[in-house]
Amino acid sequence: MKNRPDTLDKKMTLTESVTAQLKNYIDQANLHPGDPLPKEKELCDQFNASRTVIREALATLKADGMVVAKHGVGFFVASPAIAPYHKPSGFDLGSLNNVSSVLNVLELRKGVEAEAASIAALRRSPAQEAHIQECFEKLKKALETEEIDSSLPDYQFHQAVAKATNNPVYISFLEYVIQTALAQAFEIGYGANEARRLDRIEMLLDEHQKIVDAISEQSPDKARMAMHDHLDKSAARFSMIGRSRND
Repeated sequence: MKNRPDTLDKKMTLTESVTAQLKNYIDQANLHPGDPLPKEKELCDQFNASRTVIREALATLKADGMVVAKHGVGFFVASPAIAPYHKPSGFDLGSLNNVSSVLNVLELRKGVEAEAASIAALRRSPAQEAHIQECFEKLKKALETEEIDSSLPDYQFHQAVAKATNNPVYISFLEYVIQTALAQAFEIGYGANEARRLDRIEMLLDEHQKIVDAISEQSPDKARMAMHDHLDKSAARFSMIGRSRND
């Protein structure tokens, strides 16, 4: 008979609990690389868990690079030299409260988004092409009517390009980078606001129009160059803001 969902949840919780206890045991017992862990039966008694749960917990520690298995012998504390790489717990953009830190983010975006625009030109569907155009029109309206903040429609445009790659990694990466930057850097004019501050609205719209046109024409090279040029000029505008503040 199949396990009921609540039974599976309970088992998952128990396995996670034992895994955490095993990690603590390795730390608190001051075990070193190469030291053996207690035998499976001893671990069952020590943590009051079944063999299945112990084996799953050990498998998790092995995947995390904390232990290694020796066939027919048992488990041993892994050496850092042979432990696999760990997944990063997060991606830190740092504090984006000054122009130089935002320029660093723009440099990162330039490499990623230029390629995203190129891929979008090849893969975009008619509906995605229309959505990019729609986002551009919203950005244009926001800038021309001088709304308080044009960063949101600017972000939506860039995200629409990312979605047109049909690659979820581009979408999630740019979503994180741009939204984090927007949240931290609004006061120094992140997004489309720097163009408004410098009276460069027509320039900004022209840059975005070239991206739209290249993706519509399904020209990957033109799309890559248009996005690269746009982010280059965005960086130049930020630099101008920085210089004006220092004058």
